[in-house]
Amino acid sequence: MRIHLLPALNPDGFEISVVGDCDGVKGRYNKNGFDLNRNFPDPFEENRVQRQPEAQAVMDWIQSEPFVLSATFHGGAVVANYPYDSRKPDMFPNATYSMAPDDDILRHISTVYSASHANMFTGQHCGSTFPGGITNGAEWYAVKGGLQDYNYAWGRCLDITLELTCCKYPQADKLPQLWDENKAALLAFMRQIHLGIKGRVLDENSNPIDNAQIQVEGRENIVPFTSTQNGEYYRFLVPGNHRIKVSAIGYEPQVRNVLLQSIGENYTAVVVDWTLKKKPCKPDFTHHNHTALGEFLTCVSLKYPGLTHLYTVGKSTQGRDLWVMAIGRNSTEHEIGRPEFKYVGNIHGNEVVGRELLIHLVFHLVASYGNDPDLTLYLQRTRVHIMVSMNPDGNQISEEGDEMGLKGRYNANGVDLNRNFPDGLNKAHSPVIQNETQAVMNWLQDNPFVLSGSLHGGALVVNYPYDNLPASECQNEWNCKKQQDVITTDRDGAHPASELCNTLFLPEFQDIPYENLTAEEQYSGSPDDDIFRHISLVYARNHPKMQQPGACPGSTFPDGITNGADWYTLEGGMQDYSYVWGQCLEVTLELSCVKYPNTSDLEQYWRDNKQSLLEYMKLTHLGVKGRVMSSNGQPISGASVHVAGRTNLKAYNTSQEGEYFRLLVAGIYQIEASAPGYFPVSNTVTIENTARDPYSAQTLDFILTPSTCFDGYIYHNFSALQRFLECIHLNYPGITHLYSIGPSAQGKDLWVLAISGKDSSQHTVGIPEVKYIGNMHGNEAVGREILLHFILHLVTSYGKNPELTLFMDNTRIHVLPSMNPDGFEMSSEGDCDGPAGRYNANGLDLNRNFPDAFDEREDERQSETRHVMKWVASIPFVLSANMHGGAVVAVYPYDSLTKEMTAEYNSSTANGEPYHHLTPDADVFNHLALAYSLNHPFMYTGQSECEYFQNGIVNGVEWYPLHGSMQDYNYIWAQCMEITVELTCCHYPPTNELQQHWLDNRKPLVQYLMQVHIGIKGRVFDTNGNPIRGASVHVKGRDNFLPYNTTADGEYYRLLLTGRYTILGPPDQHHFDDGARPSTSSVEGPARAPLRQAPPEHLFGGGARPNCSSLVAGPPEQLFGRLLEDSRWPLTNLSLCTFPPLPLTK
Repeated sequence: MRIHLLPALNPDGFEISVVGDCDGVKGRYNKNGFDLNRNFPDPFEENRVQRQPEAQAVMDWIQSEPFVLSATFHGGAVVANYPYDSRKPDMFPNATYSMAPDDDILRHISTVYSASHANMFTGQHCGSTFPGGITNGAEWYAVKGGLQDYNYAWGRCLDITLELTCCKYPQADKLPQLWDENKAALLAFMRQIHLGIKGRVLDENSNPIDNAQIQVEGRENIVPFTSTQNGEYYRFLVPGNHRIKVSAIGYEPQVRNVLLQSIGENYTAVVVDWTLKKKPCKPDFTHHNHTALGEFLTCVSLKYPGLTHLYTVGKSTQGRDLWVMAIGRNSTEHEIGRPEFKYVGNIHGNEVVGRELLIHLVFHLVASYGNDPDLTLYLQRTRVHIMVSMNPDGNQISEEGDEMGLKGRYNANGVDLNRNFPDGLNKAHSPVIQNETQAVMNWLQDNPFVLSGSLHGGALVVNYPYDNLPASECQNEWNCKKQQDVITTDRDGAHPASELCNTLFLPEFQDIPYENLTAEEQYSGSPDDDIFRHISLVYARNHPKMQQPGACPGSTFPDGITNGADWYTLEGGMQDYSYVWGQCLEVTLELSCVKYPNTSDLEQYWRDNKQSLLEYMKLTHLGVKGRVMSSNGQPISGASVHVAGRTNLKAYNTSQEGEYFRLLVAGIYQIEASAPGYFPVSNTVTIENTARDPYSAQTLDFILTPSTCFDGYIYHNFSALQRFLECIHLNYPGITHLYSIGPSAQGKDLWVLAISGKDSSQHTVGIPEVKYIGNMHGNEAVGREILLHFILHLVTSYGKNPELTLFMDNTRIHVLPSMNPDGFEMSSEGDCDGPAGRYNANGLDLNRNFPDAFDEREDERQSETRHVMKWVASIPFVLSANMHGGAVVAVYPYDSLTKEMTAEYNSSTANGEPYHHLTPDADVFNHLALAYSLNHPFMYTGQSECEYFQNGIVNGVEWYPLHGSMQDYNYIWAQCMEITVELTCCHYPPTNELQQHWLDNRKPLVQYLMQVHIGIKGRVFDTNGNPIRGASVHVKGRDNFLPYNTTADGEYYRLLLTGRYTILGPPDQHHFDDGARPSTSSVEGPARAPLRQAPPEHLFGGGARPNCSSLVAGPPEQLFGRLLEDSRWPLTNLSLCTFPPLPLTK
């Protein structure tokens, strides 16, 4: 016997209690004011009190130790009180006695204490009468959330409450007497631990069986008494004849009659051991409920321990295990080079055919291992995971014979789990993620699955991604209009549903070729459409009925397959999520015309699908696999493996071991591996129709050489930052130019690195200028570091990544990693919220230090501010972003208010209404902010640890107004559209988080700058062909605070979205007559245009000067053309000409 003594469960309360206080409450409760004996879960009623640390600690303790007997000591009476304290729900209204299943035993041990006590047995104490000195808890008074009930119900430990004194805190001189009165009772009570039976539960090989249930007939406990990990059990019983049943999942139960003739001799209970036989595992063709499913899987796991691994990925909403059976050689862990496959069944609880097929598939696989050479080799080279039921709660209430109903389809919260995942094509889809969904999402992230199938019912077809459509005809910039409802038939047989266009996603941000998509053609093909069609056809062609016309009444699918959206669109489907976020190709297998067929039909379903299920699994070994390693022999985690011509929504990245798998059909492919800090490597691979080695994809490994300048994911002080930039310039002199725009307040250079494939040292006509600025607030350090990694990413990709190379050839990029190096030197790693280092060396906030068009207040202009103002005046920047920290959101102008607006703002915010101050280019700014947000892995959700923002963007004033911001200055005075990007909740997070912050922002950093090529650009000339400096180029309807003027080269850039615009050029700069008329141009843009498209007619292209003389005599020329919204680069130039005024006529 091992004795545990916990002298004080409430030490905080004891410290404030007072000696001699017999009836008060001072010190009764814990420090938070909670009664700990009302703080535990209650067996009969939900106890919604806030769980206290003391109660939680005791609960954890009880669950960690196999306690058998317990007592809790109280004061205020003299009595032994036994469960239940809480009233049972089936008690009569006037009844008070709340009887436990082991009432006789509880009465016995309570009587032992009372009778062994000096005077408790009299029952006459403290003005109360308790016959025999004992009482049932609820009969005395009911308590909800008591410790003794928790111990008995959940700890399988018999616990009583011992009230020892009338006075709660007696004087110290009473303690010897109290010890004498209780000593014998304490010892006698402890000896009762040997009452009843004990033993072990073993299997036929003498291995212990964990969690076997020990059930005594007539004693139905809330939580059954169970065996420990060692197969050990203890069960209190009084003398008599007891019928005992011992059972465990996967074993045949055993029943015995046990006669107890005396109460333990020699301090030992009667030993009764049990040996259970394993059940035969072969399943019948019948519908299995959740209990039967668990028993089957456990049986298989026990019978085939080397080949199988049974685990759970989580719990359903109602607490049922989401079981997964892994099958393969070394089934417990991933092996390098061995792909992972999965089947998921029963996502809709009433679609049960897949559930039953997977049960039979599990048994077929394990029974075939060692007997079928082909399947044996497959299982040696593949690990298969089978989740039979993703929605056990829904299945529990579904009904056999249900052909096309909804009962049981949804989970216990009434949510369709196949609409509950994040959606790659509609990032505004933000459902409340359910337990089951989150468990599957975590499962996908934890395992490098390559191929998957989700089993459904209600049709007979293989359905492949995408299920959803990108924004197309319904897209009106970022504000979709509700289209006419399209009534469709749900592929799973649900009631007709209206699918509305409500997406905020634009396809150009994801680089998917949707040029051919129209409202009439609903086909939504993925970059791997050829592979999806191939694997879908493999399943359908091996099925005897799936390719037949009209396989289910009222529906026909050519070849037995369909694109998801071409059938009907849905958001939040699992197959799209698996493909986009899990790097796992998944299809949806619709396997039956009815949802819940009769038992008699199950065997035929197995015969129809057996070969298809097996042949589909074997496709796991299509294509190519390998590892990406550093030249020093270390695996590179998170390296991107890109197949030319297949730009996925999320890059295929390597695992922790540098491993990748890429399903591909036969053909010749160019594959590039790249990683931050390494030079990219590209190889050509030929995939053949027949694998050279069965069940092994072709191997293509990559060895990457580290870049000289990469020094890890660290924070760089000023010297290290300077060394890094010098290293980059030294190693990439042809595409970089390092310069300083001036010193900080303390004399540190404000270094800028310019990058361009043309001429990085000076402006080139027709090449737009973009910039990133980091670390404006010195303690907001993440922007500073990710901009260094951004620089490295660009220079190491030049000449190796065609898309980035093309972008750099047609853009000059300027990166100022730290605008406030002095403040950075004063900040501290780990300081998430403090102000230290925020300001410059003079204690001023640089983001409140610029001229403000709406507010006349002026602080002394700081050195850093002055140099940035000169910088933006000297270079015709078009697009910019300013990197901050403290939130996760993209903020767009305006930040500031006029005095008149301030009153309106205060009134609106006081009423809880948002107040915006929008620019004339609000649509473009909205687009730009979303360009960053939607390409970030979670910014677009608006949900982070710090603050919520719808779609991850916000207008500056709507968030909070500020005076003198840099983004407002850039837009108003510099003709440069700038947003502020808040990157992290913590201003200066730990070093070990930097790599993840870089990975989160790598794509949006690139995609944002690429937006510089939307809209129009061109030059303004006089009639002699000379460029005009300072000419105004005005877009009708956009009344900017200051006009957009041309540069010294007559050049202008104007970011615009798809649409029709009237562009007003200037009057002739040499003739300022009142009759002068501006030249005009109407520009109309298509939804998309291919890269490197030739100039459309009527647009002057290539930067050549137009022949303006032909325009002098006639009316203003109307130029009609296309706005190349998504060509990005090179963009066709629009040149505007001026001419003398026309002769005046009546």
